[in-house]
Amino acid sequence: MMLIERYQNGCTDMDRLTSFSMAKTLIGIAVADGSIASIDDTAQTYVPGLKGTEYGRTPIRALLQMESGVTFNEDDNDGSSDVFILQRATIGHQKPGGSLAAVMQFNTRYAPPGRRFSCSPAATTVLGLVVAGATGRRQRRPPVPAPAEPVGLLAIKS
Repeated sequence: MMLIERYQNGCTDMDRLTSFSMAKTLIGIAVADGSIASIDDTAQTYVPGLKGTEYGRTPIRALLQMESGVTFNEDDNDGSSDVFILQRATIGHQKPGGSLAAVMQFNTRYAPPGRRFSCSPAATTVLGLVVAGATGRRQRRPPVPAPAEPVGLLAIKS
């Protein structure tokens, strides 16, 4: 049940916005409904376009924990940092290929998955691609679970 839906800054329900960590909840729903078999699967299991990339080889669990180990510079004071490159390629539509092409630009690993925390919007973008690949649909609106059922990471039994 959706209680409220509100848009700000001139946006409407037709505008593309980043989901950031909301993608983590959608992963939980996809696990609960069986679309994702295990959070220990790699991203490339559900996103064949990531096959052979560092994000593709990263387990969903590491992406959920922000421990992908993939290098990503999120310097908000540097207009040429990775965070701005990602924004321009996804929200700004400045490059063809959408989110998949956008995250494939970041393909250097600095640590094994699951070892070092580093919050990255690229990781949540990959999680959104995993949800879309696992469920067979792009997410315009999140799937709404039945009321009174655990959702998100609470629904994962591992």
